[in-house]
Amino acid sequence: MINSMWFAQFVALTSVSALLLQAVQCREKEEAFQSLQQSVRERAGKTVRWEKDEAARDATLQQVRTLLGRPLTVNTVVEIALLNNRDLQATFEQLGLSAADLKEAGTFLNPTFNLSARSPDKPPSGTDVEYSLAIDFLNIVMIPLKKRVARDQLESVALRVADQTLELVSEVKGAFYSLQATQQLLSRFKLIVATSAAALDLAQRQHEAGNTSDLSLAEQQAMYSRSRLDVAMADADIRKNREKLNRLLGLWGADTAWGISGDLPKVPESGLPMQGLERLAISQRLDLQADYLQVSSLAKALGLTKDFRFLGALDFGLDSERSSDSQTITGPTFAIELPIFNQGPGQSRQG
Repeated sequence: MINSMWFAQFVALTSVSALLLQAVQCREKEEAFQSLQQSVRERAGKTVRWEKDEAARDATLQQVRTLLGRPLTVNTVVEIALLNNRDLQATFEQLGLSAADLKEAGTFLNPTFNLSARSPDKPPSGTDVEYSLAIDFLNIVMIPLKKRVARDQLESVALRVADQTLELVSEVKGAFYSLQATQQLLSRFKLIVATSAAALDLAQRQHEAGNTSDLSLAEQQAMYSRSRLDVAMADADIRKNREKLNRLLGLWGADTAWGISGDLPKVPESGLPMQGLERLAISQRLDLQADYLQVSSLAKALGLTKDFRFLGALDFGLDSERSSDSQTITGPTFAIELPIFNQGPGQSRQG
């Protein structure tokens, strides 16, 4: 029989190992999110928050409603979007999934325990009991290499999520400026409508007095109708832009009754220097950095597959047999998969 004390120690050791791996996963996830926060802070000057429980969600909602209580500016809408956009919060979960893959890469495979009991049909009538415990040694050897690949993939995911966050910031700013421009345009169109209405009234009076032609009156009526149409179209654009901004900010219901302040900023007098602009853009693009790490991790994974394609399994363990005559035979076991029929050509040629 298996020594009960040894088995209890083994269970305790595996439990402690599981807790340590869980702590490592949390640390890796937090470090990846901190890297994301730093990238967003450097490029957008804003801080992102990852809601991980209901209490954090309630605190975020209270902060968002406080911001909505006053006229919104471009900085305010960006802050609300980073706090309240549900798609962005869902994107952050990719970090958790990638951190879980990293944890999986650094975890030992479960050992295999085999037990058999056989009863002879002739004396001695004792039961022959055989048990063995084995673990895949090849998996242990590959753990540092697999962790290196998984860590590159986690860093790639962090960069990609940061890039998506900055894309959201850009989209929110664009929607806010469009709404600002449309509201300013609507104010001007309303002034044109008032002017056209006064001009039309004057033209009608002149026409009744016989001082203007039918053509001139018709032209003035057309100008008035056109100005009213411009107002209606601008009003429709405002509703469309507000709806887009509500979607980006994650707002609905009573939270959509907000207003904006300020006019469009002035166009800069000088543009960006063209020299070195392409090189700067390529060096600063997070999505390209993420793609590079993704390709690099795939190349490492392919090299790992090629290096170990001839070793499908390599098991070491302990085997013990207690025969019917009460004799116990114990010794090490070794098993290796022979690459006779399948030498992994498909896996080594992927990518």
